[in-house]
Amino acid sequence: SVNPATMRLAGASVTDYLLEVTRVCSQGPDERNYHIFYQLTTEEALSEYPMLKLDRPKKYNYLKRTTPHVVGLDDRKEFH
Repeated sequence: SVNPATMRLAGASVTDYLLEVTRVCSQGPDERNYHIFYQLTTEEALSEYPMLKLDRPKKYNYLKRTTPHVVGLDDRKEFH
């Protein structure tokens, strides 16, 4: 988690993943990778962390090629 006062990590866990090139470079219909990028570009995150100087998902080539919302996934809940 991130300490909002200092913007430093307060804790974390590390898990190893095998990333497939096809999944990293492109996604299938109604799929997306790297959910944190979408979560960091929600309206709530943009207003909560202006110091990150991020913008809406459609401003980023990687994010605008995929769907911003996944059925059954609550980005707000997953982010916090």
